[in-house]
Amino acid sequence: MPSSPSLRLPRGLILLGALILWLATAYFAYHAWVHGADHRDFYPRWAGVRRVLAGERDLYSAEATHAMQIQLYGAPIPAGRDQQGFAYPAQLAVLLLPFGLIPDVEIATALWQGLSLLMLAGAFWALRASVSHRLPLGLLLALAVWNYPLLMLFQGQITALIGVVLAGSAALFLRRRDALAGAVLALGVVKPELIALPALAFLWLAVRERRWRFLWGLAAVSLGLFLVSVALAGWWIPDWLNGLSAYAGYARVVWAPAELWRMHPAMALGVLAFALGMVWRGRQSLWGLLGAGIPAGMLVFPQTLLWGLTLLTLPLLLAYRRGGRVAVWLIWILGWAALFIQPLAEWWKVQAVGMPVLTLGALWLADAPGK
Repeated sequence: MPSSPSLRLPRGLILLGALILWLATAYFAYHAWVHGADHRDFYPRWAGVRRVLAGERDLYSAEATHAMQIQLYGAPIPAGRDQQGFAYPAQLAVLLLPFGLIPDVEIATALWQGLSLLMLAGAFWALRASVSHRLPLGLLLALAVWNYPLLMLFQGQITALIGVVLAGSAALFLRRRDALAGAVLALGVVKPELIALPALAFLWLAVRERRWRFLWGLAAVSLGLFLVSVALAGWWIPDWLNGLSAYAGYARVVWAPAELWRMHPAMALGVLAFALGMVWRGRQSLWGLLGAGIPAGMLVFPQTLLWGLTLLTLPLLLAYRRGGRVAVWLIWILGWAALFIQPLAEWWKVQAVGMPVLTLGALWLADAPGK
């Protein structure tokens, strides 16, 4: 429960502030990051949505990728480079339909970047409202402008959507608005590697507490999204799975157990045991499960580059609230230091594995016996 009353602002004022933040961020992003840029990760998502809106029921084939490259750049991308195909489940095309209606890819991308910041702020607000109003606004701002969220915004990635889905679903679940909580969680299917383990936390608690309305909401929206995606893109699952193997061939993907095993098998087993042990330790509460489940999921499933580390802001806020303030600020500083100090050619892999481990360590220290 909140530890102190919060300042209540009129809903209309909140909506107006959110609209101003969205448009101001989009305006800045367009002029500083997008206009004239050769590539942002949102570009192929937009091209895929435009494709299905034009009636093309194919998102993943080599021919579809080739057509989207020509649509975006006027020529195909040479082999061996990131082909910028539509690598996500086709449900993402359903969620991004409004952006596909915008004929200019740069404007659509800037608006998505502005919305991403708004979604990140919404995730922070949902957590703060559900956990503790004493989380300082300065900390929220510092985490919002951490290097990983900034990288996510800059590239036009979709990680902020997963953040607001998890935090929003948790806030609704704790208020016993179960059907709506399940419906919101279903939207996270577009990024399965980030949401899989945290979603199991919801399922565990829903079954244990017999919260069947949550399961119905989750199932109904999941099925609805899937059926709409099939109506738009055809039977896309086999092509998507084939595309994933091709994607791993040219994109930067890291799987923590394999990286750690190459260093020493005991290190891989120890980190996995620590991660899953932290999940088990937090099993009695939703925020406990989510706090550990987010970084643990990053260690269990393969991840791409560093924008997914944006989700670590949520467990770091939980660690801060439980008393791990020094650890949280040290991790924040280390994140920035890693941006400027890159001693290894694959330094990004060290961050992709190390940051989730450090976040789990902050959670453990915050709840250490005797504190």
